[in-house]
Amino acid sequence: MWRVFDDEGAAPIEIPKTQRTVPEQAQRKPLPDHLPRDVQTFLLESIGKCSKCGAPMKPLDEDVSEQLEYVPASFRVIHHVRPKFACSCCDHTAQAAAPSRPVERSLAGSGLLAHVLAWKFADSLSLYRQSVTYARQGVGLDRSLLAKWVGHAATLLEPLDDALRRHVMAATKLDADVTPVPVLALGNGKKKTGRLWVYVRDVARRAFNWLRVFRWGLNCLRALLGQVVALFVTESVKFRICGCNE
Repeated sequence: MWRVFDDEGAAPIEIPKTQRTVPEQAQRKPLPDHLPRDVQTFLLESIGKCSKCGAPMKPLDEDVSEQLEYVPASFRVIHHVRPKFACSCCDHTAQAAAPSRPVERSLAGSGLLAHVLAWKFADSLSLYRQSVTYARQGVGLDRSLLAKWVGHAATLLEPLDDALRRHVMAATKLDADVTPVPVLALGNGKKKTGRLWVYVRDVARRAFNWLRVFRWGLNCLRALLGQVVALFVTESVKFRICGCNE
């Protein structure tokens, strides 16, 4: 119980002391089963004989505990060796064909390209920060080089993009959304507003979502009105619609 005196001569104000409660600890979740397990066994120095009486010892039980560890990702250089063979009777030589690469005449392997794309688009890590991260491992990959790899990867993924587009557009019902994105205009260095349209095929949802339908209709109407205003609406038409000329 605490007592607080407001003014001199006034009666003290008693403030009850609140009881502190110990926060409950969340129950630790088990580690996923798909993670690889490395078993480390710790044995006694004198495992064969008892340290007290010297009699032989036999296994009784064991305690098992788990610790989550992280193995940092690392680069690896793969040598493609193609031996040449020559005929002992004639001048004919033969050699195995070179393996295909995701990007012709490039050092990037398929795993490295997938890693760069996942960091950029899934984890929102810019190419500049990726370049700095790779430099800490002693591998110099400039941002311009990474940008070229991303462009080549986009070309490689065009068949998948076309297949997804055909699958989505074949639906009888679509959800659409638009997001304004600032885009750097080429030449003058100024910014302009670009719009990113997203279409989602809605076939698995059983409940009819009126909010999504309203947003979809509002976005379509906004785009349609924007085109109409840009092409046909004049100041006089605006005044007639508003009733300002009456």
